Amino acid sequence: MKVVVKFLFVFHLYFCCAQIPTQRLTNWKLAGNIKKVYNQNTNVSIDSFGGKALAGFNNDTAISKALLYLSGKKGGTLHFNEGTYLFLKPINLKDSITIIGKGTATVLQFNLNGASINCINISGTINPSKNYYEDASRGNDFITIKSGTMPANNDIIQLFHKDDTLAFSSWAYGSIGQIVRIKSIDTFSNRIMFYTSLRLDFKSGTSTYFKLIKPVQNVSIECLKIIRLDTTASQTNNISFNYALNCRVKGVESENCNFAHIVFDNSLHNEVTQSYLHDAFAYGGNG
Repeated sequence: MKVVVKFLFVFHLYFCCAQIPTQRLTNWKLAGNIKKVYNQNTNVSIDSFGGKALAGFNNDTAISKALLYLSGKKGGTLHFNEGTYLFLKPINLKDSITIIGKGTATVLQFNLNGASINCINISGTINPSKNYYEDASRGNDFITIKSGTMPANNDIIQLFHKDDTLAFSSWAYGSIGQIVRIKSIDTFSNRIMFYTSLRLDFKSGTSTYFKLIKPVQNVSIECLKIIRLDTTASQTNNISFNYALNCRVKGVESENCNFAHIVFDNSLHNEVTQSYLHDAFAYGGNG
């Protein structure tokens, strides 16, 4: 009798409680980085550019010089030694830059005087031009262009459609879509193929269009601790990715934020691993 009851209980859990509706399923096999983030072509220390882990010492100039140098080398790794490095301005990271410390013994401390800005920014750009395509169905791995500029293989595009019936709040209108990477292009049929399938229907008549993204790529923040000292009236983040591709945060501790510790907006194939995010002045919405 006990065996029968146990079987019926498991049967009920499996068939009645654990099934996600088919229309909500998606393929997550390609989630995360699509290639290794490895920026070891040039290695420098912030100390070589005047950086100092001293109480009250402003490291803004030192990191600006270091990042400018690495930009000229088309990327590389910026090393921080043990100690606390103070910053009074945000850090802006570009393509193929890694910043790495000695674990939690390396502290990047930010005092931005209450300004409504993030501590670390990793931001690409989006072309404002709209390129229109035919209605497309969930599960397809392609769209057909009606008018606009034909992108190239491996370009990143953001698909838009009329989404006011899907978003609860008006401020979210225009945000429900998908970001995809182009696998191939058939210029004869004006068809663009993707590496991944569409996760929803894009059927909005004249409102289905895409924009071309120029993402910041291959940025890594590793093995250090971030502390924000000041509070902000509006929502700000300790690490903010926007239009980012194949970036990562690994082995980072983040303490005290004014909304989110780490945010990915309009981004694709990024990872956060082995990190510890805790405490906040506020999480937004009185949370």
